[in-house]
Order: sequence, then C-alpha cells, then structure tokens
Amino acid sequence: MTELAQPPLTAPITARQPLLARRYTLELRQQTGWPLQALIIALALVVGLAICTAILILAGVPAN
Repeated sequence: MTELAQPPLTAPITARQPLLARRYTLELRQQTGWPLQALIIALALVVGLAICTAILILAGVPAN
C-alpha cells in the first residue's frame, strides 16, 4: 500500500549545463540592401526620439 512511484528505467538521464556553458549561435545576414538599411535606421531614430520624448514629458520638462 505504501509503494513509491519510480521513474521508468528507459528515461535518459542528462546532466543540466549552466547557461554560460552552453553553445549559442547567432546568425546575421551579411548583405542587406540599402533601402532596408535606411528603413531600419529611420525606424530606430523614430523609436529613440519617441522614448526620449516620453521620458522628458514624464519628468515634467516644459516644451519651451
């Protein structure tokens, strides 16, 4: 009546690796057309300006 459940013997036992010891791969596109590069830079500028504007407004800096 007091039997303990045991994991199946066919389950593989793997050691857990720390996050820093794992191997990660980052793939980048080496050649991007100039229109796409211009679009990415323009969007980054717009997002950056929007974030700066929001921070200044929340800090209470006057517009003049």
